[in-house]
Amino acid sequence: MDLLDAIVEQHRRRARLDDRLPSLDRSRLSSLVDASIPDSSASVRAVCEAGTVLALGWPAVDHYPVDSDKLAYYERDTGTTVALTLPEADSYCLDALGRLLERIETDWVASGATGANLVWPCREVSIDRVVAAHGFRKDACIAFKPVRELASAPARSASPYVVRDAVPTDEPHLLRLQEEVLAAHIPCSPFARRVPGVRARFHDRLAEMWVRGPAVDGAPLVLVLEDRGRIFAMSECFVRQQEVALDMLLPAGRYGYVNTFGVLPECRGNGAGRFLAAAVETRLASYGVDGLYLYYSYYNSGAVAFWSRRGYSPLWRTYQRRDLRPSRR
Repeated sequence: MDLLDAIVEQHRRRARLDDRLPSLDRSRLSSLVDASIPDSSASVRAVCEAGTVLALGWPAVDHYPVDSDKLAYYERDTGTTVALTLPEADSYCLDALGRLLERIETDWVASGATGANLVWPCREVSIDRVVAAHGFRKDACIAFKPVRELASAPARSASPYVVRDAVPTDEPHLLRLQEEVLAAHIPCSPFARRVPGVRARFHDRLAEMWVRGPAVDGAPLVLVLEDRGRIFAMSECFVRQQEVALDMLLPAGRYGYVNTFGVLPECRGNGAGRFLAAAVETRLASYGVDGLYLYYSYYNSGAVAFWSRRGYSPLWRTYQRRDLRPSRR
């Protein structure tokens, strides 16, 4: 089994594991490897036995600018692994994964990474023990809801709340709400933190939305929830096109992405979140999306319960590690 055979087999196994996961055939995978990783034979890290590939991946490092809002959740230099592959989930491949991570960690550190992030299908938990032994902890769940299950518009008569598009005069309220969402998330996650880029980048996105309009050319769609004219909840969303790629999270198509969703702490527990979530789903469905996806922390039990009740089922999970150093075995 060569490198491509291993990736093909993982995609076949992925399709059997969860038919919502993207799965590509050999021809498409071959062209993606050639296009995405021109020097694939030199840059790949693989563990092989008797001519069979048991684990492989291409180490890379994401370097975020000092003012990036990504720093609220990741290290400035975060190691990643393109096309992390286990053709099987047996003991041989899991042992090979541990050896692969030892090699890749050295590559990450040599490239300046101080943290690392891995992504793996939620329905396969067999790698948990291996990545934990290398210092990784569960971080977030990427959950998905198909378009056929999205909510219809909430009945106006059923609630005193009003949902509408944000307008420029709402900006002070939006900035406050966005900070409240992060502040509430920080105690629930070992990886979230407050950084200046969160407010600054949200301000930039709002400026783009005021000019371009919602959900146009990468601008967000921001909905606010009011009660008698008072804004107390909001959601920032995007409409994104998923192209075919080695590390695609969803099959090729058009999807709604819920980036921020929050209700002021003093206003929670009265159905406002459910009302806003239904409105968000209805609005994003109007853009012809194939479904919605979002991230929530494994450590935020309230978010796990809320989105699970809303029909968002786990698709991928992420693992993260800080203070990256080569393993000493």
